[in-house]
Amino acid sequence: MVHRTMANLGARLDADIATCIYWAIATDTGFFRFGNTDAEALEVCAACVRAGAQPDEIARQSAGTKPVEHLLLKGRALAGMRLHLGGRVVTSEIGPSDFAAAGAGRQHCEDIIDDMRTATGAALVALLKAPESETDWEVSLRSRSVNCAALASTFGGGGHAEAAGYSFDGAAGEALNALITRAGALLDANVSA
Repeated sequence: MVHRTMANLGARLDADIATCIYWAIATDTGFFRFGNTDAEALEVCAACVRAGAQPDEIARQSAGTKPVEHLLLKGRALAGMRLHLGGRVVTSEIGPSDFAAAGAGRQHCEDIIDDMRTATGAALVALLKAPESETDWEVSLRSRSVNCAALASTFGGGGHAEAAGYSFDGAAGEALNALITRAGALLDANVSA
């Protein structure tokens, strides 16, 4: 949108602005791995590179280095992954003890679910996070075949078809059971549709 607006105003794309636009598009598209990577996104990024954006430096700063706390928390989340419904649903929970052991905060959760999403056979991936209280869960959903926004909305949340989230007050087991029940219904509906 910024690139389109600048073009409509006849504004010049300099290296600093190009870097910001490229960075925004690259991170929003998962560095061009997500479904929202379309021709326009790639064309705008090409224009940004011509104006001085440096893709290698942007990638290095965005994805090339991570805080140790993030890596420790990710390790706990990945080690705790569980399969449900014949492997179609993959979940993990990271609670207050995990955050404390990793010395991590809410900000260290970014992209953990994207690694979980690479699990072979997973139709839906869910990461349950409770940084401070065992009964205050934030649930992130990712899928290419289940409408995450529809699933999240059944819990009062929202988002997009491929990425959504919601909050759940209760024990981890309750949050997980409710999620698996509703996800199973959606997966069965997708199969019969």
